[in-house]
Amino acid sequence: MKKRRLIFGIIGVLFLIFIIVTALNVLVIKSKQPSPQPTDVVINEAKAVEHLSKAITYKTISYQDRNKFDFAEFDKFISFLEESYPSVHNQLELEKINEYALFYQYKGSESSKNPIGLTSHYDVVPVLEGSRSELGTAPFLAVLL
Repeated sequence: MKKRRLIFGIIGVLFLIFIIVTALNVLVIKSKQPSPQPTDVVINEAKAVEHLSKAITYKTISYQDRNKFDFAEFDKFISFLEESYPSVHNQLELEKINEYALFYQYKGSESSKNPIGLTSHYDVVPVLEGSRSELGTAPFLAVLL
């Protein structure tokens, strides 16, 4: 019984120390996030919606078994990106990893500054057998709700 109280006491003290250190860090440490810079970039919302609607029509389904992949769909999607975003493909360096993982690198003008990384994916997992009716709509339709 005394051993149990001692263990709970130690855990309680450690938890209290954790809470105090966390609270002090929240109050003392200042954010290193840079302030946003105003920009005059105008987004063409209609074109963005059009591109998204088209992008979701590609059946880029990933399976555990690589033999089930429809690589032609992945190729079509990559071509779609190149056609839809020519400026990106002119300004960024594209490296294909394992042919279908796309790594875009933008080399900034100041190499002394730290780079940033942005990630995303364009593949989807297959719908479980028997659950397609739960989707409410057919997959890969160019319909944005």
